[in-house]
Amino acid sequence: MLVLGIWKPGAAFAHASDEVVRSMPENTVQALKRLAQHRAIYPPAVIMLLWAFAPGWGTPLSVYLMKQVGLTEEIYGNVMAMMGVGTLLTTFTDSVLCLRLWLLGHR
Repeated sequence: MLVLGIWKPGAAFAHASDEVVRSMPENTVQALKRLAQHRAIYPPAVIMLLWAFAPGWGTPLSVYLMKQVGLTEEIYGNVMAMMGVGTLLTTFTDSVLCLRLWLLGHR
């Protein structure tokens, strides 16, 4: 999706009116420059970078916990399932809070 959006940005907005398309930057480089000027983009970008950089997560962690620490596969699987449920709950809670704050601002 990202590659297609960068490769053919006009196709991503084919349903938009001509006024919206004309107000868009001429090319991707200009759009990226405009995005880089916004200071608000940097904290989420750093958080995503740090979140994605986890070389010991996944298989190396499971092998270490099962062989060195002595956890069973069942316990490891339960912990990973609880983390997934926690992520879903956090995402849902964030969505509800964002919607409520948006509604408060439009009263």
